[in-house]
Amino acid sequence: MNYTVRLDYAERTIGEVVGVYNDQLTNFVYETLNGSSDAIDLSRAHRALLRQLGPQSYLEGMREGGVPPEEADESDRATISKWVQDQIGFEKSFAADVVAARGDDGKRAAILARVGLWVAAMSALGAQGIASAKGNQMGRFNLGPTKEHCRTCAGLHGKRHRLSWFQSRNLLPRQMGNENFVCKGYRCECNIKFDDGTWLY
Repeated sequence: MNYTVRLDYAERTIGEVVGVYNDQLTNFVYETLNGSSDAIDLSRAHRALLRQLGPQSYLEGMREGGVPPEEADESDRATISKWVQDQIGFEKSFAADVVAARGDDGKRAAILARVGLWVAAMSALGAQGIASAKGNQMGRFNLGPTKEHCRTCAGLHGKRHRLSWFQSRNLLPRQMGNENFVCKGYRCECNIKFDDGTWLY
């Protein structure tokens, strides 16, 4: 499927885009859990959210990083397209799991927790937009507040490079399913910061 990045949207922050995604996906999930929608409805609605809000999250990240979204290049478009297609690859099974959770309180709670993972992935895409805009700036990899860290994150802790160095090696933290991390980015809270401690990625 061909995917074209659209730039015709109202300016909003990454947080606002992620908030809209969280609210709408949560509503769609509740409708499906309560029986007013089926797996096909949820899948269709979720795909639409991913296709619309994914590009917005990334492009707002670029804007927040100091680069206007209209200056997105082929690499940016490829990053967005790959993210959208990767996420779409998981949404059908998620929709089926939501339907299977009807009437089971334990499964319902697990489904709602999984919404958080989808939202974290959307937020991480926005961070990739920031990373694209700030690629030549120096940053240091820092462990997040989780109690235990994977070997990859622990090994990167304290390493200082241009952000583009981390990008080119696919070593950006918090990227769900990233095979270059032992933790695969799930529930990762690590970050990359400027030397003065302010957030870079």
